[in-house]
Parts: sequence; structure tokens; C-alpha cells
Amino acid sequence: MKKIDFVFFNENKIRVAVYEERNDSHRKPEIKSGKVLLNPTERDALKNIIPLPQVSIGGSVLKLPELWINVIDKTYIWCRNKSEIFFQAVRRKYNGEHYHKICSDYSISQPHFFNIIDKARMYAAMQAAQFGLIHVD
Repeated sequence: MKKIDFVFFNENKIRVAVYEERNDSHRKPEIKSGKVLLNPTERDALKNIIPLPQVSIGGSVLKLPELWINVIDKTYIWCRNKSEIFFQAVRRKYNGEHYHKICSDYSISQPHFFNIIDKARMYAAMQAAQFGLIHVD
């Protein structure tokens, strides 16, 4: 579950890294025998259909970041479908708020809060496994 926590705590950094990588116009075109193989339009089109292999987040490498963003999005949709309190508890936890504050704001017990977080982590892990991002032995 460390990987799940890492991804959720770094959601914004991952989104920024993917955006920057996708919109990096400073890449040099591929040159062979003195000729550019792809014009900029072709290069940009190919760049946007090929999944990013990895991005660097705070000194760590995250492979297939766009699939991880998909896991995050699907998990938050699932949480919101459970209830608004469920969604907010998970969202606020991964935005760095202390669980005491979250429990107080929503009048939920600490065990209930941690149960919500465990369920969200489990759902995210199932999504990640489905995308081949983690493997279950």
C-alpha cells in the first residue's frame, strides 16, 4: 500500500510532470543522414498517442504515470459514489490534513475514518492490479 499512498499523496506532482512531459517543445527531432525523420506535427501526434513510460517525482521514478492518474480518478469517482463524507475523508487525507481534524469535521470516529481509508486503498490497489501496475502474488 506504500505505492498507493505515494501516488495519492503526489497526485498534483504527477499531473504536473505528465503535463510538462506531454507539452515539452524543447525536444530535438530525430535526425538520420542529415534529414529530420518526422516533422513537428507528426512528432507531436505520435508523442501524444504513445503512453509516457515514466516521470520523476521528488527523486523517485513512477512508471506509467498516466495509468496511475487513471487509478486516482477512478478511485475518487468510486469514493464519491459511496458518499460525500467518504470522498472528502479520502481527498483531505491525501491533501495532508490530519485525521483528527477530518474526524471532527464530519463527526466520524477514528476507526471509521481508517476503515474508509483502507477501503479506498483496497479499491485503488484493485484498479492498479487491473492495469498491471502492481502484481498480486
